[in-house]
Amino acid sequence: MNVCSELLAVGYSDTKIRIWNVKTKTLVATLSHHKAQVQALEWHPVETNLLISGGYDKCVAITDLRALEKAPSAYPVDSNVETVRWDPLRPTLFWVSTESGALTCHDARKPGEKLFTLKSVPTHFTASL
Repeated sequence: MNVCSELLAVGYSDTKIRIWNVKTKTLVATLSHHKAQVQALEWHPVETNLLISGGYDKCVAITDLRALEKAPSAYPVDSNVETVRWDPLRPTLFWVSTESGALTCHDARKPGEKLFTLKSVPTHFTASL
């Protein structure tokens, strides 16, 4: 949950992300950029307007809630996303684990690119940073 603004992001199997205001119990926004089930979500720990999401469409997206009219930044990956995490020490980086066993590191300032991939991990894992 985005504690600063009292927003809760929920990913659904219908490909949507719904942003709820838990204080007013109202739907704030519905995001439709994923093409398959949304599997993972995380608010940025410092820039609380940024939401990272990953799905079974082999894509990670970063959405800026201040600019919902703009398309989110997209980062394709090799298979279905299992987990997304912002790097706790480097706020512009994030990590993605996938169903194929890959762990990739990306820079949020460089959409579509990845910094590196670790493939020597077992399949179907969940990463925790």
